[in-house]
Amino acid sequence: MTIVARRYAGTMSIGVNIEYEYNRSAARQLATGVCSDLVTGMCVDTITYATPATPVRTGRLRAGNQMQVDGPSGWSVSGRVFNATEYAMMVHGGTRPHLIRPRNAQALRFEG
Repeated sequence: MTIVARRYAGTMSIGVNIEYEYNRSAARQLATGVCSDLVTGMCVDTITYATPATPVRTGRLRAGNQMQVDGPSGWSVSGRVFNATEYAMMVHGGTRPHLIRPRNAQALRFEG
């Protein structure tokens, strides 16, 4: 850094020249490291919130909550939280009315 002071007819002018070296590799590593930590933390927080809110009958649906963090890839880090069971979306969003038929007996039995 260079500081130059000049005096012109009763006024003073100060100029500052700053020279720096930009290390793109170090900047990328720092940015993606911080972003990776942020995305991972957000995914963990989401799983922590979602797991107790997941309905439990057999425990399979709750155990299916998972997260995946991809990256860093270039300047990008992405994460997702999902449920690996095939029926998770039906539990979450519901289903249209449909006919329910017994599979193992001649009649349906509802616990209540």
